[in-house]
Amino acid sequence: MQTRVLLVDDEPMLLELGREILESDGFEVEVADDGAGALALFKAGRPFDLVILDFHMPGLNGVEVAEQIHALAPVCPVLLVTGSEPRRDALDQPHLGYLLKPYTFATLKQAVRDILGGTGR
Repeated sequence: MQTRVLLVDDEPMLLELGREILESDGFEVEVADDGAGALALFKAGRPFDLVILDFHMPGLNGVEVAEQIHALAPVCPVLLVTGSEPRRDALDQPHLGYLLKPYTFATLKQAVRDILGGTGR
């Protein structure tokens, strides 16, 4: 069974590129363009193995979505993607990492492998 990833970003180009990168690495990818959509997908269907969230989105931001995801699934890893170094207190929850934008295909793949325990799948 493929590792399921939920990718959330309000920038359509980044969603499409991220999906292509992750699918080419063997992941099953669902996408959402905002926090509310992410939470709806997270609550429906089979669980996700990883959630990748844009930090700055309209409505619910990445930290708010991560908190709600962890309330539903405390051990689901979340990778926050941000254009600036996040505050340390924003990262004070288990199973939460971050990746700085802009990122390369290789750094995204490595961050995913790292947060999933090195296996990547």
